[in-house]
Amino acid sequence: MRRTILPMVFAGLLTMALAIPAAGAIFERGTFTDTGTDAYTCGDVEFSVSFEASGRFHLRTGKGDRDDFFFQHVNLSFHEVHTNLDTGETLTVSGRLLDQEIRATRVEGTVFEATRIFAGQPFTVRDSDGNLLLREAGVVVVTGLFDTLGDDVPGGVFLGETNVELHGQHPGSDISDPCQLWEL
Repeated sequence: MRRTILPMVFAGLLTMALAIPAAGAIFERGTFTDTGTDAYTCGDVEFSVSFEASGRFHLRTGKGDRDDFFFQHVNLSFHEVHTNLDTGETLTVSGRLLDQEIRATRVEGTVFEATRIFAGQPFTVRDSDGNLLLREAGVVVVTGLFDTLGDDVPGGVFLGETNVELHGQHPGSDISDPCQLWEL
């Protein structure tokens, strides 16, 4: 899957393969918030990042042949500020999106091929003056393999993607490193 600049929390969500089917009992629901800081370097220049993220989620159990698969539905909002520690310049990265597992088919044993969508405005990038540098909007459909480990609890191991479809505006689809933000 292409990598985009998303908050630290969302990076963790990408590796979970939980989801929401049309039927099944709600296993868990709740809200979450996270704040923090991080740092990275681009060449000899150091950058700091402060972030905040919040959202709502619910998990549903699958039915029938999918009864050991947990379907996830997450609404997420985030805001990051990247600061060049040499110049004080900032970039703001923010977004609002829906992350929802829409389908799961057992391949064999505890391995499923699962499809999830990421819809909304996954991220925008603005410079220190508030000028828009980049905006992603639309839907990303990701199909991949996921092993539930057969333990009947949410979580497991993401084994890899089998297909990625982009629908909408995705001019930042090749951004894989925060250093690339500073080249916009």
